[in-house]
Amino acid sequence: MERFGEVCDDPIAKLMQLRQKGSISEYCEEFDAIITRLDLPPQYILELFLGGLKNEV
Repeated sequence: MERFGEVCDDPIAKLMQLRQKGSISEYCEEFDAIITRLDLPPQYILELFLGGLKNEV
């Protein structure tokens, strides 16, 4: 199964689980790496992005 890890990769699941743990720039980098693999409406992308941010500013 490890051999097919890249093929079975689910970018939507990764986005839904992605949370900001470090800096905003680190989060943006991770988010962009996943989102470029998808064709989603801008509003949905924004909701996913904001949903993964830390609550504190």
